Amino acid sequence: SDVATKRAAYKAVKSVCRIPTHLFYFTELCEKLSGLSSGWGRGMRRAISEWYNGRDAMRLALSVTKYRAREGWSHRDLLRLAHVKPCDDLVGLVLKYVIKGIKCIEDDVKEKHNDEPKFERILEYLKAVECVKSSRDEEFVCKMIDKH
Repeated sequence: SDVATKRAAYKAVKSVCRIPTHLFYFTELCEKLSGLSSGWGRGMRRAISEWYNGRDAMRLALSVTKYRAREGWSHRDLLRLAHVKPCDDLVGLVLKYVIKGIKCIEDDVKEKHNDEPKFERILEYLKAVECVKSSRDEEFVCKMIDKH
């Protein structure tokens, strides 16, 4: 309940929580420490938002696909509770993938960002992840891992 300690902890989230597992663990600890408190305060929402917006979009795409959920939390949960507003269109694409899935962002890239290499690269990676998740072809999976 010490305000200065909370502020320091929230400020450190971006540098201390290097991977989503750490962010999920931090979130779980905050929930346990808050006890009967309902909802997330501004500091918690800002810390989570800054974590997502402080990442390069491709690095964020790698993180959200490698560490989908831990400690009973998913990226979708954190994005929903923190009301994360993307800092740019590339991060927005990754966050939209987390919330709405691959089909939605495919349409988005075709409509708004056609022939933009950064968007195409992220979309290609996320499509490969989706293909690998459902593939039974070991050779195909190995090729996708080597490529990405």
